[in-house]
Amino acid sequence: MRKMTVKAYAKEHRIPIFQVIKMIQRGELEGVSEEVNGVKVNYVLLSETEAKAPEGEQRPESESTSLEDEVMRLRERVAKLEAIVADCCRKR
Repeated sequence: MRKMTVKAYAKEHRIPIFQVIKMIQRGELEGVSEEVNGVKVNYVLLSETEAKAPEGEQRPESESTSLEDEVMRLRERVAKLEAIVADCCRKR
């Protein structure tokens, strides 16, 4: 098992520190408190499978393809809206 501070875990997973602490309290994560140099430090205990892949970093191929389609669709929409705005500005 690997130890990681609550702050480092929150930063890696891009979630608030408060939410990490709540997850430990609910039992969704395993945590431990230790005293280091007279200061209480909270750690998240990670198993080897959790330590290898953070939640949001790896995407399946189908999801990345759908994101590319979404970007293309939004670019087309922006181009249409820009044309409408330009047309409205010419009429004034």
